[in-house]
Amino acid sequence: MPAGAPRGFYDTENLFAPRFGFSFSPFRDDRTAVRGGIGIFYDKPEGNIIFPLLNTPPFPQVVSFQNGSLANPSGGSAPAAGLVPDINSIDPHLKVARTMNYSLGVQRELPLGVLLEVSYVGNDGWHLLRQPDINQPSFAVLQANAALPTSQQLTTNQLRPYQGYNRILMFLSDSTSNYNALQVYATKRKGDFMASVSYTFSKVLTDASVLGAHSDNPVDRHYSHGVADFDRRNILAVTYVYASPFFRNRGGFMGAAIGGWELSGITRAQSGQPITVLANAALGKGTNVNGRRANLVTGQSITVPTRGPSRWFNPAAFANPSPTSPGTSGVGSVLGPGFFCYGPFAAQSFKNCQGKA
Repeated sequence: MPAGAPRGFYDTENLFAPRFGFSFSPFRDDRTAVRGGIGIFYDKPEGNIIFPLLNTPPFPQVVSFQNGSLANPSGGSAPAAGLVPDINSIDPHLKVARTMNYSLGVQRELPLGVLLEVSYVGNDGWHLLRQPDINQPSFAVLQANAALPTSQQLTTNQLRPYQGYNRILMFLSDSTSNYNALQVYATKRKGDFMASVSYTFSKVLTDASVLGAHSDNPVDRHYSHGVADFDRRNILAVTYVYASPFFRNRGGFMGAAIGGWELSGITRAQSGQPITVLANAALGKGTNVNGRRANLVTGQSITVPTRGPSRWFNPAAFANPSPTSPGTSGVGSVLGPGFFCYGPFAAQSFKNCQGKA
């Protein structure tokens, strides 16, 4: 590190991670339990945000010559000056990502060895990482440029805040998320037939679905706020095991050959993935906005009467926005096909999977 430079790419933090939980039985039969808890958790510092900096100027020293020779490579001419390639960077005020988890649930022992649990589970995340292009002209600047006569319009590189550079992808820790879910679970662990059923109804909202998400709008991160890419509104999973009672206690060859067999399987069904409909990126002469969304068409329904592989939603419900509009459709405005799987013997043997409406 140069003399006087800060230690590391961003400041370290002294963090406090409190936990609180409780459990009690409200009835004398001791068949009911109420449990809850809350806690703050932290992500570890991400090495993946530092590794790309190895190729960032001024660390790499690259010299190029044109029309040189093997006998005298440096005798060639220097290439024409151009934009500095994409740069990865880190906000010096970066914070470690953190999550507050909380839950409240009720468990009840039912007849026939069945356990039923109903819970509310949620979490809030903040200081999540995103990686916008901070050298992308703001949408207002692009709008003003697109309104000029074509002969007077400038290219994207001429409108960038930091002239002479291409994209500057900076890791920022200003994104947030929240998750809320109803979780229902029942299991039977006694007898020849054992099974479990779990159902989750949930929703995840965020503006950074993945580590280092490239925000659609570097100036206003809320433009990218909506259902997360990994949001699955409904998830149902069923597991089952049947232990055959026949010849179970039989000795000899018959007992070894046909006694003690078990049949097991798993079935899973879940909602589809949210899909964001994007528009043409062009915005005037030589300019573009990555991730610009399509406009919703008034009077058109997104859904179609009969869904299928060739037509899952109504494309007429979307249109390219005008050059001065970021698009009116939301994040995840189309829900993709659901998922249904069933497989005997083991969870790893899913051979009967298909999309479902």
